[in-house]
Amino acid sequence: MDWELPQDLSSVSMNNIPSPLASYEQVVADKKLFMSTLEKLHSEMGKKLRIPKVKFRDLDLHKLFVEVTFRGGIEQVIRENQWNDVFASFNFPRAKQNLIYSQRLRSHYYSLLHDYEIIYFFIARSQFPPSPLIGLVYGKIKSGYLVTFTMGSWKLEGVLYESTEERLTQETERQSYV
Repeated sequence: MDWELPQDLSSVSMNNIPSPLASYEQVVADKKLFMSTLEKLHSEMGKKLRIPKVKFRDLDLHKLFVEVTFRGGIEQVIRENQWNDVFASFNFPRAKQNLIYSQRLRSHYYSLLHDYEIIYFFIARSQFPPSPLIGLVYGKIKSGYLVTFTMGSWKLEGVLYESTEERLTQETERQSYV
């Protein structure tokens, strides 16, 4: 069944992804800039930034962000089993160096810094986050598809167009081998 693009495009929209206010290098080099852009992002997302305490002191979110992104981002850290290295960089007392505290630190990263990582580590450096896309094609139009998908905490909707140029190139290459 062919779907037609609705006349009112407001029903096919993409959540606004904030643009980075500084480069990755700038937020890594300047902790105050990091904190102000992190607070602004949380405010735009309708969240209040509450910094967790570790041993009666604020968790250093800047250091956590730098340690994780230095290793390629949270998904790569987990995939390559580097979380213990990140955790060890904080020099927590022996009593705090256990699985529960490690999991809490990871949980804090996801809840407080994951969206920031996508914007300031990947998008600010013109890279696309490596997180998996989970999506659904819910309609077909003449040259593409109506889609909805989730990337991190964002739910995106829009039109995905098929690239006819690439398909023609692949067909030509296939014919040259026959």
